[in-house]
Amino acid sequence: MQQSDLAYYCSVVTQALTDLGFRYKAGDVQYGVQFSHAFASENDEWLLLQVDLANLPRNVSLHKLRQPQVADELSQRLGYTVNTLTKQSGCVFAIHLVEKVALPTNVPLDLTNIPADLPYAIPLGATVEGVLWESLINTTHILIGGTTQGGKSTWINSLLASLLSQHGPDELGLRIIDPKIVEFTWCAGLPHLGGTEVAQSTEDAISLMEQCHVELEDRAHKFTSVFAKTLASYNDRVAPEERLPRIVVVIDEATDLVVEGKDAFKTPLIQLLSKGAALGFTFILATQAPNFEVFPVTVKRNCITRIAFFVASNDHSRLILGNGGAELIPHDVPGRLIARVGGHFLTLQGTWIDDQSILELAAQLRDGAPIPERKPKETRIADEHAEMVRWAIEHCDGRFPVRPIWQEFKSVVSLSYRALRDLAENWQRRGWLEVDTTDPKKARRITEVLQRMVYDEN
Repeated sequence: MQQSDLAYYCSVVTQALTDLGFRYKAGDVQYGVQFSHAFASENDEWLLLQVDLANLPRNVSLHKLRQPQVADELSQRLGYTVNTLTKQSGCVFAIHLVEKVALPTNVPLDLTNIPADLPYAIPLGATVEGVLWESLINTTHILIGGTTQGGKSTWINSLLASLLSQHGPDELGLRIIDPKIVEFTWCAGLPHLGGTEVAQSTEDAISLMEQCHVELEDRAHKFTSVFAKTLASYNDRVAPEERLPRIVVVIDEATDLVVEGKDAFKTPLIQLLSKGAALGFTFILATQAPNFEVFPVTVKRNCITRIAFFVASNDHSRLILGNGGAELIPHDVPGRLIARVGGHFLTLQGTWIDDQSILELAAQLRDGAPIPERKPKETRIADEHAEMVRWAIEHCDGRFPVRPIWQEFKSVVSLSYRALRDLAENWQRRGWLEVDTTDPKKARRITEVLQRMVYDEN
């Protein structure tokens, strides 16, 4: 690689880091991250850029540069996979110049493509491989944070549209608090509300929390009567007409409601979050920033799944995710988010649904139109993915070790290591791969379901 090429990549990465906020401005002069060494491998496959610590701009910390989200965002901006190599006192960005990677920036929600084998499926967001779906049963309660216009309401609308298109009011109940009045008005009158109104004032929100708490206590008595510990086990043990729906409670501007409603709102909220998951309640809490002094630790502790859109500072990111990085999300990509799911952090592009489609869906549901039965589509995986699975079965004792598989196929398949890792996690969520409970550090096992998919094609 020529020196001019090295200089070009250095300037591109410096500009990308500057756009992500790694800069210091003094008057009209702006200082960005520079590199003390830049060199490429013999075959120009890898480019290594070592951060110049001696001239690191003021207010730019090495700790922040090393965060995984920085490498992820650089990957999206450069179009190549970027890894961070760290030493005790240094930071090197390793750019794989043969691996193209880019998240989509515009992902319309396709309600006809919801996985039929995933109950209460919601779209977390899109990877380079497509939309990543998760079951609301697995997410427990969800905390969503981000600045105004960052994408919170759009993400929740996609979630609600997905759930409503799958489940009727006998399987899904909704309770909604919409202080801004304009975000979820389309839900008014839906049979899934169970006769409740979309709460818009603090007083209405407190009243709705009280109603939810009464319903929680009623469910607790019913569960006890049949020795059930979960909604699924309860519904299995009672007559069809006695089965209960899963209830999703959406609370927008949650921090403001805690401040304004005080204990009258906060106390039932804490009790519902603590006891509600087992009894079939799932809370979706949206806020600009869950202030430590306002949001009790109990609230955040019960929200296992976290979704962060762009936030103003590293502190705000940590309040939402328990980790920095959301402050680095680019302003110019609406809907870009970081999801904390099952202890993993994923950079995703959120889905969206247009107003016309969501209004038509709501009108159909108000008119009593039946929920179309979701027929399982013929499940197939790409030929190159099937080949990887067959190779893993034959050479890896039925396990799916991501790196050895990527090393074997990287020259013939246009799939980055990061994309293959995300694919494996997606397959695990769908039950196609499973963790070895006797030794979780070992590679995931390939399940019989996935084996049949790659061998039984007839």
